[in-house]
This record gives sequence, C-alpha cells and structure tokens, in this order.
Amino acid sequence: MYIPIIRKVMKTNDVFVERTLPRKGELVAKEKEVVEPFTKLGMTKVSYGNLPLPARLRVTKGRAVGSYFYTGDTLGKIGSKKVIAPFDGTLIEQSGGGFLFNQEDRDFWLLSGVWGEVVSVVEKSSALIRTQMLDVKLAIATDHSYSGELIVFPNPSELLEMQYLQKFSKDSFGKIIYVGHHINEALVKKAHELGVAGLIAGSVDRDALVAAKKTDLFVGAFSGFGVIPTPDYIFDILKGVTNRYIFLQGNKNLLRIPAEKPYPTKDIRPNSYTGQLRSVKKGLLVQVFEEPFFGWTGKVHSMQGSSVQVIIDEGRDPVKIKIPSIISLE
Repeated sequence: MYIPIIRKVMKTNDVFVERTLPRKGELVAKEKEVVEPFTKLGMTKVSYGNLPLPARLRVTKGRAVGSYFYTGDTLGKIGSKKVIAPFDGTLIEQSGGGFLFNQEDRDFWLLSGVWGEVVSVVEKSSALIRTQMLDVKLAIATDHSYSGELIVFPNPSELLEMQYLQKFSKDSFGKIIYVGHHINEALVKKAHELGVAGLIAGSVDRDALVAAKKTDLFVGAFSGFGVIPTPDYIFDILKGVTNRYIFLQGNKNLLRIPAEKPYPTKDIRPNSYTGQLRSVKKGLLVQVFEEPFFGWTGKVHSMQGSSVQVIIDEGRDPVKIKIPSIISLE
C-alpha cells in the first residue's frame, strides 16, 4: 500500500531577502558584508505605526483630536469597549471619515533579520542579502507578506487564546503571534485592534479568514479550516526559533525561519509536493482528509485492506481512514 508524500518543512539555501527602509534614510550596509539577524543595515526617522479607528469612536473626556497619548492611555470608547493606545502617538481625524492614531516619528533601525552576506545595496533604501531558510508550508494564508518578531504562546485551549493575547497586549504591536491551535473571528478583531502584524495557528475559522482579508492582518494556518490542533513537530519548530525573527509570504503560503548556516546539499529538497509515493507502515506521520478529522495529523497504527488505522490522539482509539484520503508528511 502506497500513499503520496508532502513536505511541510523544507530546507532551502541561496534565498535572496531584500531588507528595505520604510522611507529613504541612511544605509550603512556594504556589499560582501557578513551579517547576523541583529546587524544594523540602516536608519531612518519614521512613524511606522498607525491604528485606524471608526467614526463612532468617542474620544476620552478631556482629550480631543490632535491630543498626544502615551502607550497604555485610553484613547476613547467604541460602544462600551475601551480602545488602548498601543504606542505613543497623536490622534488625528481622517478626511474620509473616522480617526487614525499615528505613532510619533522615531529612530527606525533596519536589521538584517537573517544570517548571510550582503550581495547588493540601493543607496539610502535597501540591501539584498543571500541567506538560507527553514520553510514551513501553510495550508491556508491571507495574501500578505510580513517579517517581524515571533511570539509563541503555549498551545492553549480555544478558551485561553484570547486571554493570552490580552495579557501580551502592551507588547504585541507589529509582532507575529502563534496563538495556539485555533484562530476565530473574535481573535482576529482583537489582534487588529492591538496592531498585531500576523496570527498563525493550527487552524482557522472561515469567518476569521474573511475578517482578516478586510484588514492588513496576516492569518495563516498549518492544517486547515475548522478546529484542528497544531501538529507537535510544527510546534516544536516554532518554540525552537533562535532569533525570534521570521518572514511570512502569503502568496507562497510560507512561514520562513532564518537558518544560521547553509544546509548540506543532501538536505535540500525544496518541493512541498514531491510526486513520490511511500509505503505505509506503522508509526508513519500522516495527514488525513476524511471527515470528521479532515486536516488532522496522526501516526499509522495498522493497515487493513484498503484502509489505514490512524492514531489521531494518543488518548483515543485509532480511527479508520480510507485510501486515498491520506498523505505522508515529512
């Protein structure tokens, strides 16, 4: 009995990453310079944080449009919900309606974010770096691209995800957050309110994906729609990210993790769909595509004719999955 192989995790050398200042400034990077994730490439002055707010915002009593707020101050209320300033800045009124809370101009240092070598520079603007990445394939992703610091929550239950996000609310602006097994619509709305750059999880609600697409918030899921746990091997990768800086490419459904050194040639197998088949055997890591476990990851327990018994949960009996509703993962 044979099943197709999908590579969810891929090692890639000779990746070219362009690091760009948000506006023209002073670029200090030089060609052939060897860089590490926290190497400074350049600096500019910029207000790169902004929080759009609807016209129904009621500004805090005693404050007005044009007022300066410190991080943690209450900007006002939308209905009964308080809106907290995620950074120091000024509240302005937009000509098209609504408000915008702008972060004050401050020094912005552009960091390499990767280990590698600068291969070219554009004066006052950007540097191109050759590096290597550990790529993790996302089953679902919005069409955004971001890079930034990764915050990894422990794998909480659905009830705890919002509590974790609120706990880190003062330090979540511009961050990419792994929130656990599942992303729902309420979580997306709260993350957008806090200025989070992206959310990743094991699975996502369709309503949450629709809500994310209406904003600049990145949402990605490793397994699919519904409520599906993050596979253990994926979670182990996330919590092992050394420099906490990652790249998200929604158009390619990729989460990219910088690697310190180039990988051996024998480990470079970049295609997620290999076109190869693998013999089914006990202990094989697989993903199933049959209800009620569509998208879940498990291990082969045994084979029975044209079906495979898969352990979805260590605490439960194996479930019967028919071929071809199963693929091998590596």
